Amino acid sequence: MTPKPKLLVLSHFLPFPPHGGAAIRTFNLLKGLAESFDITLVAVSRFAHQATQPDVESAVAGCGAIARRVYVVREERPTVRRQVYAHLVSLVSQRPHTDFQSPFGALRATIQKLMGEEHFDLFHVDAIDLAPLLALFPANRTVLNHHNVESELLQRRATMKSGAIRLLIALQSKLVDRQERTVVPAVALNVAVSKRDAVHFDSLGSATPTVVAPNGADTAYFQPATQEAAGKEVVFVGGLSWFPNRDALEFYCDEILPIIKQRYPDLITTWVGKATDEDLRNPRFSDVTLTGYVDDVREYVARARCILVPLRVGGGTRLKILEAWAQGKAVVSTTVGCEGLAAENGSNIVIADSAQAFANAVESMLEDKSPHATIGAAARTTVESQYSWRMISKDLARAYNAIVHQTH
Repeated sequence: MTPKPKLLVLSHFLPFPPHGGAAIRTFNLLKGLAESFDITLVAVSRFAHQATQPDVESAVAGCGAIARRVYVVREERPTVRRQVYAHLVSLVSQRPHTDFQSPFGALRATIQKLMGEEHFDLFHVDAIDLAPLLALFPANRTVLNHHNVESELLQRRATMKSGAIRLLIALQSKLVDRQERTVVPAVALNVAVSKRDAVHFDSLGSATPTVVAPNGADTAYFQPATQEAAGKEVVFVGGLSWFPNRDALEFYCDEILPIIKQRYPDLITTWVGKATDEDLRNPRFSDVTLTGYVDDVREYVARARCILVPLRVGGGTRLKILEAWAQGKAVVSTTVGCEGLAAENGSNIVIADSAQAFANAVESMLEDKSPHATIGAAARTTVESQYSWRMISKDLARAYNAIVHQTH
């Protein structure tokens, strides 16, 4: 039997358990690639993901499903002082602050040791945050994955702020944009999450090709419920540690929910995902049930009449929508929320941007003769035909193998 090509993967987090957006994407893509490649994973263990050593050990064991060997570098415990230092150095050096927020020295030493011990046919760098390490790898055998267009994501976030914070985020957007223009041409292949993102990377004037590996859903794990949701409950899925999700909650509570409550005063809104104790006590969110982190979102999605995606800031494509679609659920989303997906307003999704339009759309899903079941069925069909992880990873493996064959 011909041995599999050896793939070294560098990730800025341990992608297990695969519950957050980026972790879901990385885990499932690597799981599919593992059918064609012998994978060695070098990853940063972050305190936000693995708080204790047993958590780290559990994550490493879980990553055994996607990699033959797993090497972990523990980040330094995050502090406000380190955050401030990273931004100050960023200002002085005119480099993105992410260049100073990962344990690059230990990662570099680990990678150099591995590359000295064996030959790797291909290298996968899982995010532009790891750009300072790209020089370690041969450009003609290196793939750079993009979870978003990070410069655009920062630019959109800046517009939601004011004063010094707005200026600081806008500066980071410019620095990351400059970094993208440097690193996108410096690899053999770029991987984008949507056609829209691929157009952006291609527009940078690089001759390096970009392939699209969209986010997907596990259509066997996420199945439509056997019984239709009968209650008046709506659900959002996503942790509040990510700014776009927090902004979505604030937008919903401040502007959308008061309109819906006029007609449906007993409406239950459940917000599923990580939340701090401060969030749970915040009177601003008193009309919404914040669950905090949950191991399995399926039961919450199953009982919802529709899924909410009131995002005003974002990038890439929304795993929360794909997984809801896989469960046959109607989704009400902003244009930004479903950006990059094969979303057809009124067919497999309902799109509304203003608070009033969003509230009206949710109300239409709550009516006795609402189209939620028909829209949910069309959504499931969309996922099955276009967003299966197995299909996506097979296409990606073909692109990776093409590089291997070109360089041997």
